[in-house]
Amino acid sequence: MTEVSGPSEPAFASGLLAYLGDLIQRVGGLRVAKAVLLLLLGSLSESLGLLLLVPLLQLMNGEASAPALKWLLQRGVRPSIELVLAMFVATMLVRAWVARLRDMELLKMRLDYVDALRSQLESALAMASWQHLVRLRHADVMHLLFDQLGRISQGTHQLMQAMSGAALALASLLVIGVVAPAWTLALLLPFAAMVWLMRRRLALTAVMGSRFGQVQRDLMSAARDFLAGLKLVKAHAIENQHLLELGRRSVTLREEHLRFARHQSATRSQFEVGGAVVLSVLLYAAAEWGRLGLPELLLVVLVFSRLLPTLRDGQLQFQQLSHMLPAFHEVQQQISNFQAAAERRQDSVPSRLPLKQTLVFEGVTVQHGGSEHQALVDLNLTLMAGTTMALMGASGSGKTTLADVALGLLSPNAGGVRVDGVLLSEDDVRQAWRHSVAYVAQDTYLFPGSVRANLCWLSGPHSDAEMWSALEQADAAEFVKTLPLGQDHLLGERGEGLSGGQRQRLALARALLCKPELLVLDEVTSQLDAQSEERVFAALARLRGSMTILVIAHRAAASRHADRTVVLQGGHVVTDTEAA
Repeated sequence: MTEVSGPSEPAFASGLLAYLGDLIQRVGGLRVAKAVLLLLLGSLSESLGLLLLVPLLQLMNGEASAPALKWLLQRGVRPSIELVLAMFVATMLVRAWVARLRDMELLKMRLDYVDALRSQLESALAMASWQHLVRLRHADVMHLLFDQLGRISQGTHQLMQAMSGAALALASLLVIGVVAPAWTLALLLPFAAMVWLMRRRLALTAVMGSRFGQVQRDLMSAARDFLAGLKLVKAHAIENQHLLELGRRSVTLREEHLRFARHQSATRSQFEVGGAVVLSVLLYAAAEWGRLGLPELLLVVLVFSRLLPTLRDGQLQFQQLSHMLPAFHEVQQQISNFQAAAERRQDSVPSRLPLKQTLVFEGVTVQHGGSEHQALVDLNLTLMAGTTMALMGASGSGKTTLADVALGLLSPNAGGVRVDGVLLSEDDVRQAWRHSVAYVAQDTYLFPGSVRANLCWLSGPHSDAEMWSALEQADAAEFVKTLPLGQDHLLGERGEGLSGGQRQRLALARALLCKPELLVLDEVTSQLDAQSEERVFAALARLRGSMTILVIAHRAAASRHADRTVVLQGGHVVTDTEAA
């Protein structure tokens, strides 16, 4: 791949400031101030510990040129080596204690920041309108929740490491300022010049980070497709072809990893070589013209040797931070997009909206975003309360879109929906209506847990009697009683261990516990055998008259248990038949 140029330095700086501002806002200014105070205390204790080495070495060498020793000797006090050693150990104990507090506080700040960011992303995602959510790719959402948030966590870790390194560098500079103040500026200027010369590498790293995120997204999408199509691949014996595409995406991601590693390695090499030259010149000057004693010179050598890797690591950590900034920008942008698409929510739980007379579709037209095709076209339809309607038609005829409108998930582009005359136009009205409906999908959602937990997932806790009643209505009580622990039997992922028909009847019982005004069944028998399908429809037949039911189906079996059958084609009603 060819090298690319980075964004402008002001753009990089503004991105970094936006990230730092978001970090401070989420964890709180007081916590940041506490962390800074701990960093300064750690720096001070580090400096004192290093400075105590000078009088200690002088005492061991029989000298007394250190300012602190001179001050004490002038007052008739000559500290012993034992006392200075004790002070040194005590200072190191304080430093270790402060460093532990500092490190734990920085870790908690990082974890709290990422948790807060993840929580806001998940909340914004959950509160976005269905019109917006239906256009999302699952792979892109998983990429945000795991890949991008993981990169932000790693980048924040690098920031915390850089802050610790900055404290150590400050301690080193304080020591140099006390021992050899004339050399402090001579040390700062060349290193500042090196950092300035490498500033473009930070902006270039941001471009690498953006490209890395895109490659990660592509790999996540390919992995999802790999799993989704694995059965079909096995059935047609094209495993090698399938693996080749997944491998190609993996190689691309590997190349991006190596590109960034080479970039980091080049920075490290340049900084080390340049730093070695600077330190060699300064140390030679300090030894030849600085007139430093052996203890002071040894301390300067020690401090310089610690300062060089600290400054080098700081440059590398900021490059890691720069590599993360595109991930931060994407997460922030998606949060803004989700929030812009959010529905207005009531603070309190809305009351239910009863359906006692009719559910009316008045000239409903729906055109999905980004498509010129109209899923529903000026559709007029009335569903009487307490009846069962079978909605049929070929794929793409508009059945599922009509169900989404009936559930209050989609707002028509034109026309409206009325429940007993109440127009589902405002968000709070639609929210109340959603508390009055239940939905059973073709692909039944059951999570690992007990039968009881799955039954109560939508509507909250229920008594055993209520759950057994719902299971009886759904023709599911018989098989649940045969399970080893009954309602407390643990299900595997996606209801593993149950047949397709058993899963659907369990989902139907869960929906019935919601005591819905409208029950929508979306292709619930399309993947079942004839016997399982008949048992599901027999359960529905027992519900006729007790609630309003909308059954979406391909096969004609659904119409045998319905009061009315409506056939859609191209978003229009082409057949509307009452049961004999």
